[in-house]
Amino acid sequence: MYDSIGKSTVEQSLTCLKARGTLVLYGSASGDVPPLDLMKLASLGSLYVTRPILRDYTLTRNEW
Repeated sequence: MYDSIGKSTVEQSLTCLKARGTLVLYGSASGDVPPLDLMKLASLGSLYVTRPILRDYTLTRNEW
């Protein structure tokens, strides 16, 4: 699941995932996401969450 909204949609995004699904938070149009309860990720099916930032993937010309 790709979520660019953030605060107002993160809970719904998590519940849309199947077991071992991944949530990619890449924006925060509705505000910053509050801290996540890691046990909730486990109880929903061993979910993964990532918050990529473009600069971490384009630091060098080779990475770009």
